[in-house]
Amino acid sequence: MRYLCYLACDVREGCLCLWRWYVAAALLFLLLIGALRLMTGVPFSELALGDYLVSFASGVREQVYSAEEPFRFPARWAAVFMLVSCMTLWFPCRSRAKMGAHLMVVGGSRRAWWLAQCTWVVIAVLLFWLTAFAVALAWTLVSSGDLSLGIHERLPEVLQMRITGEPFDEAALSAFLFAGVPCATCSLCLLQLAVSFAAGPLAGYATTVSVLLLSAFCMRPWLIGNAMMAARCSDLVFAGVSVADGLVMSLVVLLLAVVVGGALFCRGDLLDRGDLHD
Repeated sequence: MRYLCYLACDVREGCLCLWRWYVAAALLFLLLIGALRLMTGVPFSELALGDYLVSFASGVREQVYSAEEPFRFPARWAAVFMLVSCMTLWFPCRSRAKMGAHLMVVGGSRRAWWLAQCTWVVIAVLLFWLTAFAVALAWTLVSSGDLSLGIHERLPEVLQMRITGEPFDEAALSAFLFAGVPCATCSLCLLQLAVSFAAGPLAGYATTVSVLLLSAFCMRPWLIGNAMMAARCSDLVFAGVSVADGLVMSLVVLLLAVVVGGALFCRGDLLDRGDLHD
Protein backbone atom coordinates (compact mmCIF):
# COMPACT_ATOMS: atom_id res chain seq x y z
CA MET A 1 0.00 0.00 0.00
CA ARG A 2 2.81 2.42 0.86
CA TYR A 3 4.50 1.53 -2.42
CA LEU A 4 1.32 2.26 -4.41
CA CYS A 5 0.82 5.57 -2.63
CA TYR A 6 4.40 6.61 -3.35
CA LEU A 7 4.09 5.49 -6.98
CA ALA A 8 0.80 7.34 -7.50
CA CYS A 9 2.39 10.50 -6.14
CA ASP A 10 5.45 10.08 -8.38
CA VAL A 11 3.35 9.50 -11.49
CA ARG A 12 1.18 12.53 -10.77
CA GLU A 13 4.09 14.84 -10.02
CA GLY A 14 6.21 13.39 -12.79
CA CYS A 15 3.56 14.06 -15.44
CA LEU A 16 3.28 17.65 -14.27
CA CYS A 17 7.04 18.20 -14.21
CA LEU A 18 8.26 16.28 -17.24
CA TRP A 19 5.81 17.13 -20.01
CA ARG A 20 8.27 19.72 -21.34
CA TRP A 21 10.95 17.03 -21.53
CA TYR A 22 8.67 14.86 -23.65
CA VAL A 23 7.97 17.80 -25.95
CA ALA A 24 11.74 18.23 -26.27
CA ALA A 25 12.05 14.52 -27.03
CA ALA A 26 9.40 14.76 -29.75
CA LEU A 27 11.26 17.69 -31.31
CA LEU A 28 14.52 15.72 -31.19
CA PHE A 29 12.90 12.77 -32.98
CA LEU A 30 11.49 15.11 -35.64
CA LEU A 31 14.98 16.57 -36.10
CA LEU A 32 16.41 13.06 -36.52
CA ILE A 33 13.74 12.27 -39.09
CA GLY A 34 14.73 15.36 -41.06
CA ALA A 35 18.41 14.42 -40.77
CA LEU A 36 17.63 10.94 -42.10
CA ARG A 37 15.98 12.46 -45.17
CA LEU A 38 19.05 14.60 -45.85
CA MET A 39 21.49 11.74 -45.25
CA THR A 40 19.74 9.22 -47.47
CA GLY A 41 18.43 11.57 -50.16
CA VAL A 42 15.29 9.42 -50.24
CA PRO A 43 11.85 11.11 -50.33
CA PHE A 44 9.79 10.72 -47.17
CA SER A 45 7.12 8.84 -49.14
CA GLU A 46 9.66 6.07 -49.82
CA LEU A 47 10.77 5.70 -46.21
CA ALA A 48 9.02 3.32 -43.84
CA LEU A 49 8.19 3.38 -40.15
CA GLY A 50 11.06 0.95 -39.57
CA ASP A 51 13.56 3.37 -41.12
CA TYR A 52 12.73 6.05 -38.59
CA LEU A 53 12.73 3.71 -35.59
CA VAL A 54 16.07 2.17 -36.55
CA SER A 55 17.60 5.61 -37.08
CA PHE A 56 16.66 6.58 -33.50
CA ALA A 57 18.74 3.70 -32.15
CA SER A 58 21.18 3.13 -35.00
CA GLY A 59 24.45 3.54 -33.11
CA VAL A 60 27.62 2.72 -35.00
CA ARG A 61 29.12 -0.53 -36.24
CA GLU A 62 32.06 -2.17 -34.48
CA GLN A 63 35.14 -0.08 -35.06
CA VAL A 64 38.19 -1.35 -36.93
CA TYR A 65 40.79 1.24 -36.07
CA SER A 66 42.82 2.17 -39.13
CA ALA A 67 43.74 5.21 -41.17
CA GLU A 68 41.32 4.07 -43.89
CA GLU A 69 38.38 3.88 -41.49
CA PRO A 70 38.44 6.70 -38.93
CA PHE A 71 36.18 6.45 -35.92
CA ARG A 72 32.80 8.13 -36.26
CA PHE A 73 31.14 8.86 -32.94
CA PRO A 74 27.35 8.22 -33.10
CA ALA A 75 26.28 11.70 -32.01
CA ARG A 76 22.60 11.25 -32.98
CA TRP A 77 22.37 8.00 -31.04
CA ALA A 78 24.14 9.51 -28.02
CA ALA A 79 21.81 12.53 -28.01
CA VAL A 80 18.75 10.29 -27.72
CA PHE A 81 20.06 8.28 -24.79
CA MET A 82 21.60 11.22 -22.99
CA LEU A 83 18.23 12.98 -23.13
CA VAL A 84 16.28 10.07 -21.67
CA SER A 85 18.97 9.58 -19.02
CA CYS A 86 18.86 13.24 -18.04
CA MET A 87 15.09 13.39 -17.71
CA THR A 88 14.88 10.19 -15.66
CA LEU A 89 17.58 11.49 -13.31
CA TRP A 90 16.24 15.02 -12.88
CA PHE A 91 12.84 14.19 -11.43
CA PRO A 92 13.91 11.57 -8.80
CA CYS A 93 16.64 13.86 -7.51
CA ARG A 94 14.21 16.77 -7.42
CA SER A 95 11.60 14.60 -5.70
CA ARG A 96 14.07 13.41 -3.10
CA ALA A 97 15.25 16.94 -2.35
CA LYS A 98 11.80 18.54 -2.15
CA MET A 99 9.27 15.87 -1.26
CA GLY A 100 11.07 12.60 -0.61
CA ALA A 101 11.94 13.23 3.03
CA HIS A 102 8.40 14.32 3.86
CA LEU A 103 6.82 11.39 2.03
CA MET A 104 9.10 8.87 3.66
CA VAL A 105 8.40 10.29 7.10
CA VAL A 106 4.65 10.09 6.48
CA GLY A 107 4.77 6.65 4.88
CA GLY A 108 7.57 5.34 7.05
CA SER A 109 9.38 3.20 4.49
CA ARG A 110 12.51 3.91 2.55
CA ARG A 111 12.27 0.60 0.71
CA ALA A 112 8.79 1.32 -0.62
CA TRP A 113 9.84 4.81 -1.71
CA TRP A 114 12.93 3.43 -3.49
CA LEU A 115 10.90 0.80 -5.35
CA ALA A 116 8.39 3.46 -6.35
CA GLN A 117 11.22 5.58 -7.75
CA CYS A 118 12.55 2.60 -9.72
CA THR A 119 9.09 1.85 -11.10
CA TRP A 120 8.65 5.49 -12.06
CA VAL A 121 11.94 5.40 -14.00
CA VAL A 122 10.74 2.37 -15.96
CA ILE A 123 7.43 4.11 -16.72
CA ALA A 124 9.23 7.29 -17.81
CA VAL A 125 11.53 5.32 -20.14
CA LEU A 126 8.60 3.46 -21.71
CA LEU A 127 6.78 6.76 -22.24
CA PHE A 128 9.91 8.14 -23.88
CA TRP A 129 10.02 5.32 -26.40
CA LEU A 130 6.26 5.52 -26.85
CA THR A 131 6.82 9.17 -27.80
CA ALA A 132 9.44 8.07 -30.33
CA PHE A 133 7.03 5.54 -31.84
CA ALA A 134 4.16 8.06 -31.93
CA VAL A 135 6.31 10.69 -33.69
CA ALA A 136 7.59 8.16 -36.24
CA LEU A 137 4.09 6.78 -36.85
CA ALA A 138 2.54 10.24 -37.22
CA TRP A 139 5.23 11.36 -39.65
CA THR A 140 4.88 8.16 -41.69
CA LEU A 141 1.14 8.74 -41.99
CA VAL A 142 1.53 12.43 -42.88
CA SER A 143 4.19 11.70 -45.51
CA SER A 144 2.31 8.71 -46.99
CA GLY A 145 5.17 6.38 -46.10
CA ASP A 146 5.13 2.64 -45.56
CA LEU A 147 3.81 1.55 -42.15
CA SER A 148 5.85 -1.64 -42.12
CA LEU A 149 9.14 -2.28 -40.34
CA GLY A 150 10.87 -2.63 -43.66
CA ILE A 151 14.24 -0.95 -44.14
CA HIS A 152 15.15 1.09 -47.22
CA GLU A 153 18.18 -0.23 -49.10
CA ARG A 154 20.01 3.09 -48.55
CA LEU A 155 19.67 3.02 -44.78
CA PRO A 156 22.33 0.42 -43.86
CA GLU A 157 24.89 2.22 -46.02
CA VAL A 158 24.12 5.62 -44.50
CA LEU A 159 24.11 4.26 -40.95
CA GLN A 160 27.26 2.20 -41.58
CA MET A 161 25.69 -1.14 -40.77
CA ARG A 162 27.55 -4.26 -41.88
CA ILE A 163 24.55 -6.17 -43.20
CA THR A 164 24.59 -9.81 -44.31
CA GLY A 165 23.03 -9.05 -47.68
CA GLU A 166 19.77 -10.70 -46.63
CA PRO A 167 16.58 -8.68 -46.02
CA PHE A 168 16.05 -7.59 -42.45
CA ASP A 169 14.06 -10.08 -40.42
CA GLU A 170 11.07 -8.05 -39.22
CA ALA A 171 10.59 -10.37 -36.23
CA ALA A 172 14.19 -9.81 -35.11
CA LEU A 173 13.88 -6.09 -35.78
CA SER A 174 10.67 -5.94 -33.74
CA ALA A 175 12.35 -7.77 -30.85
CA PHE A 176 15.25 -5.33 -30.93
CA LEU A 177 13.11 -2.19 -31.17
CA PHE A 178 10.28 -3.10 -28.81
CA ALA A 179 12.09 -5.27 -26.24
CA GLY A 180 15.86 -4.93 -26.48
CA VAL A 181 16.19 -1.15 -26.64
CA PRO A 182 13.57 -0.27 -23.97
CA CYS A 183 14.90 -2.90 -21.57
CA ALA A 184 18.52 -1.77 -22.00
CA THR A 185 17.47 1.86 -21.54
CA CYS A 186 15.64 0.99 -18.31
CA SER A 187 18.69 -0.83 -16.95
CA LEU A 188 21.00 2.07 -17.78
CA CYS A 189 18.67 4.63 -16.18
CA LEU A 190 18.23 2.49 -13.05
CA LEU A 191 21.99 2.06 -12.76
CA GLN A 192 22.27 5.83 -13.03
CA LEU A 193 19.60 6.26 -10.33
CA ALA A 194 21.40 3.91 -7.93
CA VAL A 195 24.74 5.69 -8.40
CA SER A 196 23.14 9.13 -8.09
CA PHE A 197 21.46 8.29 -4.78
CA ALA A 198 24.69 6.79 -3.45
CA ALA A 199 27.23 9.33 -4.74
CA GLY A 200 25.27 12.27 -6.13
CA PRO A 201 23.54 13.21 -9.41
CA LEU A 202 26.76 14.21 -11.16
CA ALA A 203 28.29 10.81 -10.44
CA GLY A 204 25.13 9.13 -11.72
CA TYR A 205 25.08 11.04 -14.99
CA ALA A 206 28.84 10.58 -15.39
CA THR A 207 28.23 6.83 -15.15
CA THR A 208 25.70 7.00 -17.97
CA VAL A 209 27.97 9.10 -20.19
CA SER A 210 30.88 6.73 -19.49
CA VAL A 211 28.82 3.67 -20.44
CA LEU A 212 27.68 5.32 -23.68
CA LEU A 213 31.21 6.41 -24.60
CA LEU A 214 32.76 3.03 -23.81
CA SER A 215 30.00 1.26 -25.72
CA ALA A 216 30.67 3.41 -28.78
CA PHE A 217 34.37 2.53 -28.72
CA CYS A 218 34.16 -1.11 -27.59
CA MET A 219 31.77 -3.87 -28.54
CA ARG A 220 31.47 -5.91 -25.36
CA PRO A 221 28.30 -7.72 -24.23
CA TRP A 222 28.66 -6.38 -20.68
CA LEU A 223 28.54 -2.79 -21.97
CA ILE A 224 24.78 -2.43 -22.22
CA GLY A 225 25.09 0.46 -24.66
CA ASN A 226 25.81 -2.15 -27.32
CA ALA A 227 22.35 -3.62 -26.77
CA MET A 228 20.89 -0.26 -27.80
CA MET A 229 22.57 -0.14 -31.23
CA ALA A 230 20.93 -1.56 -34.33
CA ALA A 231 24.35 -1.46 -36.00
CA ARG A 232 25.63 -3.96 -33.41
CA CYS A 233 22.64 -6.26 -33.17
CA SER A 234 23.80 -9.67 -34.39
CA ASP A 235 20.25 -10.52 -35.40
CA LEU A 236 20.42 -7.69 -37.95
CA VAL A 237 24.10 -7.35 -38.96
CA PHE A 238 27.20 -9.50 -39.39
CA ALA A 239 28.51 -9.41 -35.82
CA GLY A 240 27.46 -7.97 -32.54
CA VAL A 241 25.29 -8.64 -29.52
CA SER A 242 22.14 -10.68 -30.03
CA VAL A 243 18.80 -9.43 -28.77
CA ALA A 244 18.63 -12.36 -26.33
CA ASP A 245 22.09 -11.68 -24.89
CA GLY A 246 21.30 -7.99 -24.65
CA LEU A 247 18.08 -8.71 -22.77
CA VAL A 248 19.85 -11.02 -20.32
CA MET A 249 22.61 -8.49 -19.63
CA SER A 250 20.09 -5.67 -19.30
CA LEU A 251 18.01 -7.63 -16.80
CA VAL A 252 21.12 -8.49 -14.78
CA VAL A 253 22.16 -4.82 -14.61
CA LEU A 254 18.57 -3.79 -13.82
CA LEU A 255 18.23 -6.23 -10.93
CA LEU A 256 21.64 -5.35 -9.52
CA ALA A 257 20.83 -1.65 -9.68
CA VAL A 258 17.50 -2.11 -7.90
CA VAL A 259 18.78 -4.51 -5.22
CA VAL A 260 22.18 -2.95 -4.49
CA GLY A 261 20.93 0.61 -4.90
CA GLY A 262 18.01 -0.13 -2.60
CA ALA A 263 20.25 -1.69 0.03
CA LEU A 264 22.60 1.30 0.01
CA PHE A 265 19.69 3.72 0.12
CA CYS A 266 17.93 1.98 3.01
CA ARG A 267 21.06 1.54 5.13
CA GLY A 268 22.90 4.73 4.29
CA ASP A 269 22.56 8.03 6.07
CA LEU A 270 21.00 9.62 3.04
CA LEU A 271 18.47 11.63 4.96
CA ASP A 272 19.10 13.52 8.14
CA ARG A 273 16.18 11.76 9.79
CA GLY A 274 16.21 8.90 12.23
CA ASP A 275 12.51 8.08 12.25
CA LEU A 276 12.33 6.09 9.02
CA HIS A 277 11.92 2.35 9.06
CA ASP A 278 11.40 -0.42 6.55
